[in-house]
Formats: sequence, C-alpha cells, structure tokens
Amino acid sequence: MQGHKEAKAKLTEIGVSRWDTNPPQEGIIKWYNSNNDVIAKGKYAVILSVGPGLKYTMAYDIGIYKSMGIPFIEKKEDGPAVVEGIKEEASTWARAEKVAAIAKADFVYQCSTLLVAVTEFEEC
Repeated sequence: MQGHKEAKAKLTEIGVSRWDTNPPQEGIIKWYNSNNDVIAKGKYAVILSVGPGLKYTMAYDIGIYKSMGIPFIEKKEDGPAVVEGIKEEASTWARAEKVAAIAKADFVYQCSTLLVAVTEFEEC
C-alpha cells in the first residue's frame, strides 16, 4: 500500500484539481484535471469521518452509511469506534492507513472530512 503523502503527490503530478464520488452509493471516486476531464478513477470505501471538533468516528459506527448504501470498511481491528481529543492529525492518518492496509487498499485519500480507502486505482 502506498502512503497518503505519496498518493497525494502522484495525484498532484498527474494534474488532479478535484475529486467526485457522486452518486456515493456506486463506490466510485473520480479525479479530474482543470479542464474537467476524468484523469483517474478507482473504488472507494469510507474508513472514518473526522469531527465535529477533535474527534473521529469509524465508518462502521455511522448508521446512515449502511442505510444509504454508502460503501464503508467493516470493523477490521480492535480499536475504538470513536476517538475523542485528537491531539495530532498524524494519529488519525495512522489509524486510517492501518485499516486500509488490512483491507488491501491502494492508498488512503481525504474527501473533505472523510478518509477513504481507494482500491482499483487507475489513470485514465
């Protein structure tokens, strides 16, 4: 699995200017360049949601994902479902990358307040 910093650098290198997961139930993430052309795509599943405040919640503990059919990673390790009092962003990324590695993801990507596991990544 590639680290999130390396993945972000690669996406920047190929010219990504934005991402889109609509409709989210399809589990597809697309990256676009400044001309609005799709330049990469993959499958995604939510790992965790950051906030509100200094906390994050694992996606498997967010009931609306299941009811709406949004893909998420089921519980993969023994950590808590909700972590409060986050002191540094690195610990959140470390947890997300640990879960993503267990799930055999290509890398973790940040979509707004969500950290998602990306699989089947390919440039278009």
